[in-house]
Amino acid sequence: MEGGKVGGNSDNTAEVFAARAREALRAGNYLLCYDLVDQAQQLGLQTRRLQYLSLLALANAGSTEFAWRRYCALGLKDEELDEDWLALQGRLLKDLALAGGERRDFLAAAQAYLGAFRQTGGYFTAINAATMYLLAGEASASYALAREVLELAAATRPADDTDHYYLRASEAEAALLLGDGARCRRSLAEADALARGNVHARSRTRAQLRLICRHRSEEHTSELQSH
Repeated sequence: MEGGKVGGNSDNTAEVFAARAREALRAGNYLLCYDLVDQAQQLGLQTRRLQYLSLLALANAGSTEFAWRRYCALGLKDEELDEDWLALQGRLLKDLALAGGERRDFLAAAQAYLGAFRQTGGYFTAINAATMYLLAGEASASYALAREVLELAAATRPADDTDHYYLRASEAEAALLLGDGARCRRSLAEADALARGNVHARSRTRAQLRLICRHRSEEHTSELQSH
């Protein structure tokens, strides 16, 4: 069954389960998110949105390889690949790269995010591509994308509180990539006042910024050791 409801119960619809799973995800309860989707699927509810939430829960719970295999097995059609699905592909490749640490893996993640950005124009995929290019050793590509993100941020009107949070967080990440500490701090201060209950978004932001700072520190140490 695609969508619909089971047994005439309005609480047993794919939309209700998806809404509850999204709330669990925002709260950082990835296991509950996964369990809710599993419950829905056991009731015969199968939608792409539920599958997406299940894979995102797996990725956040650390089961990246399993999530990637399931992503590949879905056989998504081109017309189904919206920004969420394209960004998830980049996210899974990013996590696999972080586990493996090979330049080619970071490059694959960067190219996946870049493809998503060029197709949808979303600043979220653009900033992730920029950071992955930095980790792949492609600094010029990283900086160019970071500048594009700042231009997008200046021209974008956020749709809601969560969108506004991601916009300011992406702006902070772009500023950090470009070495503009003052702008990074301003954007983070603005982001901190938004999406207060979204544990997932905030934890991902901290992880991404720490990743950049750690890379910068390692670069600096390597430069010192080479002299």
